[in-house]
Amino acid sequence: MEELINKEDLENLICQIVSKQLKQSNIEVLEDNKVIGFTEFQSKYLPQHGKGWIRLNIFDKFPEVDIENGGFVINPRGQGKKTWIYERQACQWLSKHRYDIDWNA
Repeated sequence: MEELINKEDLENLICQIVSKQLKQSNIEVLEDNKVIGFTEFQSKYLPQHGKGWIRLNIFDKFPEVDIENGGFVINPRGQGKKTWIYERQACQWLSKHRYDIDWNA
């Protein structure tokens, strides 16, 4: 039996409609490979904490966040190089580990 609806066209149409609705609702959709700088990350996700606190209490205490260990932070210590962060992966990690972080340190 011949299909009446092309599945690929239907999926594209649904994606377009959802994307349009999200933009109209001011909901930000995080792209898989979007990389942001450390300053933007700090101001968007941890504005109550300084950069030193983030480096010490997240980047140092959780080495798995380093890109070299399969994480989402490029150059977590800086040291003459700019620190870059994969935004979506960082958000997911922060959400998953929110109870593991010592927020009062």
